[in-house]
Amino acid sequence: MRKLKSNFFYLFAIIMILSCVDIDSDDNNITENELSNVSDFDLTILFKYFDKSVNIFAEGSDIVIQADGVPGHKSPYFPKSVDLSNGGYYYWIDQNSDGVNDMWSPGDSEFRQNPNFIAEQNYSFRIPIKPTKASSPTQTSLGPIGVSINGAPFYNQYEGPNTATDLIVPGQGVARSLDGSTGHPAQQGRYHYHMIPDSLLTASEDNFLGFAADGFPVYGPKNVDGNNASGLDDCNGEYGPTPDFPDSIYHYHTISVAPYIVGAYCGTLSSWRQ
Repeated sequence: MRKLKSNFFYLFAIIMILSCVDIDSDDNNITENELSNVSDFDLTILFKYFDKSVNIFAEGSDIVIQADGVPGHKSPYFPKSVDLSNGGYYYWIDQNSDGVNDMWSPGDSEFRQNPNFIAEQNYSFRIPIKPTKASSPTQTSLGPIGVSINGAPFYNQYEGPNTATDLIVPGQGVARSLDGSTGHPAQQGRYHYHMIPDSLLTASEDNFLGFAADGFPVYGPKNVDGNNASGLDDCNGEYGPTPDFPDSIYHYHTISVAPYIVGAYCGTLSSWRQ
């Protein structure tokens, strides 16, 4: 009887040890969803990609991006002649003194230019230096939803407040007023991108393009494997490796169909200011 009792306690001890091993193993097995909430990354390594015209720096728990909003690429939305510069209101530069704006370029045959030209702005965007995922997504609104590496803001997929009729569709309506970089200026000359900013892409098309308003980075349409991003969440993002964060980070991808840049904010907007 004593031997049977001893064997029972021996078996019980083994079961308890194995149970503890299983519990510890489960605690260390962090899921992808849990990992995507971790903010152990350094966004300041992305500062190097911003144009020299952009002043970007860390201030406390925020990143501050000061920019004039003038894209660093040519566009038909720069006034071609000095007569169109409206007394210097619209951006004008003529280093070779030929009377033509150095930043002007003609549109293609399908282009339908709107009446605005590009003017310098005085933007001061603020995003969190350690963005975190929110408990639920927040829908984007009209106006800037992020900022690109040349200081021009990202806008969402709508041209107006009526989402039923104001969706921008490639080759149709308002989309035909977008220049070769998929941007155009609003009133007061505020240039912005609605779709993939082609002029900011590198040959690999997986490069960093700017920050969304919640602080998470925005990348081109391709992943580091050279394939177009797929299986994105409802925010148009994913948790995975990027050229700058090989150990993975939550990030957005620009794609060729709506919502184009950011479908909704996955992170909190506690710091966003413009």
